[in-house]
Amino acid sequence: MKQLILLLTAMNLFGADFIPNTQMHVVLQPSKNLVWQDDAPSSERQMSYKSAMAYCETLDYIGMTNWRISNAAELYTLIDPNRMPTISSAFAHTSVIGHCMTA
Repeated sequence: MKQLILLLTAMNLFGADFIPNTQMHVVLQPSKNLVWQDDAPSSERQMSYKSAMAYCETLDYIGMTNWRISNAAELYTLIDPNRMPTISSAFAHTSVIGHCMTA
């Protein structure tokens, strides 16, 4: 957890946009001070919005428990109009709408 906080702080200072961490299965977004869950099981889940909220609210992942569903503005920051699919290439799993994120 301390390493993740230090990495976020360092990347924020250098203005990096998305930093994948394949060992932890997350993508860091230092410019917004966010961490996005990026693992295969979460991207393959299909659930209602209500179930997704409950999933994120009870998620204990990489030692963090303050996960939540992203809002529309946060999702918009993931768009890369130069790619197909249009999500940032930092994500290994592109069903990000199903992912939880934390600030």
